[in-house]
Amino acid sequence: MESTVTVPHPGCITMGPSPIHGWGVFALTDIAAGTVVEVSPAVVFGPAHHELVQQSGLWGLTFDWGDGCHALPLGHGALFNHDASPAVQAQLDHDATTIEFVAVRDISAGEELTLRYVDDEQDLWF
Repeated sequence: MESTVTVPHPGCITMGPSPIHGWGVFALTDIAAGTVVEVSPAVVFGPAHHELVQQSGLWGLTFDWGDGCHALPLGHGALFNHDASPAVQAQLDHDATTIEFVAVRDISAGEELTLRYVDDEQDLWF
């Protein structure tokens, strides 16, 4: 079965130093809710690689892929910082092995695009 990949809105985001933490993703233009801002190819790690990924420092950048696996997004995907009121949400595409980042609300040019890492703030690891 051939999968299709959504093409993100070109030129709408960039990366840069974040006042939240380290690097972040920022809007270059106004972005409407529902816009796909990034499609990141993902490197999937199976349960046998958990310890190696944790020791490498990549663990905090990964997404739960299900079945004991985690996925590291490439591109801008690993740079979205956490916020309890996020600007984007992640949608996993297991068939295409990608993670789509979609605006959940209108975003203003210059704004940092954030992602809610967990449903329960008590589950945050940082």
